[in-house]
Amino acid sequence: MHGNQGQTTFFDEALNIRVGDMASMIYADLNRADDDSERQKIRASLLEYCKLDTLVMVMIWQELGKIAEMR
Repeated sequence: MHGNQGQTTFFDEALNIRVGDMASMIYADLNRADDDSERQKIRASLLEYCKLDTLVMVMIWQELGKIAEMR
């Protein structure tokens, strides 16, 4: 794995995206991936992160709409 046996690499971290800043950094550096397979894994992780992030934003928007209706 990238010649770093037992060490966590940038791309290993890319598969475990948890915050928007990290997703932005990984997207910007996606071309650093060693091969197409790695790029596909990272892309899939980014898409999953974006899907969940969008879902949460919709849920917040729905709750804010409920609050606005109560006023």
